[in-house]
Amino acid sequence: MGMTDAFIIPEYAELVGSYINKKLSAGSKIAWLGQQPPGNYSDMFDEINKRVSVEGIEHHFYDIEECKDASGYRFTRWDVHSSWDGVVEGYDLVLGIRLAYLVQSSSGLIENLKYAVDNNEAVMFDFNTGNLFDKGGRYFQTWKRGSTNLIPHFPDLYPKGMDYHVSDNEHLLTMQMLQDSGLFFKNPKIIQDPIKRRFYTITEITKLCN
Repeated sequence: MGMTDAFIIPEYAELVGSYINKKLSAGSKIAWLGQQPPGNYSDMFDEINKRVSVEGIEHHFYDIEECKDASGYRFTRWDVHSSWDGVVEGYDLVLGIRLAYLVQSSSGLIENLKYAVDNNEAVMFDFNTGNLFDKGGRYFQTWKRGSTNLIPHFPDLYPKGMDYHVSDNEHLLTMQMLQDSGLFFKNPKIIQDPIKRRFYTITEITKLCN
């Protein structure tokens, strides 16, 4: 477990578990992107599922790593960087938790998010700012030198203005990029962890016209 997981996982579990209890019903299907079934590095799923009171939900897991044991669950070997067309569809909820920062192409992620929004009932993702540095009262976000992790630049959602450094725009995701593609954040929740001081945005993603 990472340094911030002990803080972030319970926070996410409360938010996502509450959302599932309000929005889903028995027989609903959830796609867990980048997550594995219980017993397979599944801390996030385990904590969220503890807070879910809806019975009879069908859980489908998608991850690039091989699953040791998927007994009782559907597991699909899946790469977040590939096209989601014909794969991530027909779900009542698509969850991409602790996943987006690993994507190396913002344009590819946006196209896949558009597909997910068009072909599923609800889509929820989270984004985190990476490492933060305070320069004269202004946050500056970046990952380690040479990193291909995605930088989300959503300064209007955070309490301070924020600058960033990326090697090129394919490693940058902005609110304007999402809006230009017809996507919108619905009821975003902002969390700042007390250890690395990163900002986390967890949100439902919908069509801009909704």
